[in-house]
Amino acid sequence: MISFVIPAYNEERSLPNCLDSIRAEVKRVRYDYEIIVVDNNSTDETAMVAKLLGAKVVSELKKGVTRARQTGFEASKYDIIAFIDADSVLPRFWLDHAIDALDDPRVVAASGPVVYRDLSLFKRFVTASFYTIACLFHLFMPMLQGGNFILKRSAFIQAGGFDTTIEFYGEDTATGKRLSKVGKIVFDYNMYVNTSARRMQQEGLVSTGFKYILNYLWIWIFDEPYTIKYKDHRTE
Repeated sequence: MISFVIPAYNEERSLPNCLDSIRAEVKRVRYDYEIIVVDNNSTDETAMVAKLLGAKVVSELKKGVTRARQTGFEASKYDIIAFIDADSVLPRFWLDHAIDALDDPRVVAASGPVVYRDLSLFKRFVTASFYTIACLFHLFMPMLQGGNFILKRSAFIQAGGFDTTIEFYGEDTATGKRLSKVGKIVFDYNMYVNTSARRMQQEGLVSTGFKYILNYLWIWIFDEPYTIKYKDHRTE
């Protein structure tokens, strides 16, 4: 049994593919499940689309991905919770890798990389190289990939939930840091999701990558993000 939590701000276009991919996975493995879409004060038809597609919709009026995820977590009912971004699509066998990781009683959470489906082959290679290096750092400073992770409810409660004072940059690292004090975090290359590269396309690969790396280190060293402001990017 598994709960899927999807924070969504103006994601009416992305949601159908995301929800379809989740349902295909749970149908394949025949799991009991629920899908919770957290409408994070959208101005489009995100909530209506989610309801029409059979998801449970809850509202979080205060913007911020950590607030939306926390609201979704509190609305969920199962002991295993997966957090997926609305512009992401689960590939076949994602659930196998995720559940296999959590079968180890020492493991409290598992995560994997994102594959940017709309980047050039060269830029995909660059991002893949980043994850290779990141996995080495993960041995000493455990990380989660925002929008692609799964965890155990009891461990997350023990860790104190999400740090809702962090709105964007560094939020996944902060979550990983909290959970690493409770148990082991697995980072599995096979547990990837296909996602949109809209942020990198609009802000640049180097600039975006640098911000992610800097905030990852800043959270671990100083326990706070370096970058406070962020911009929402949506496909027009």
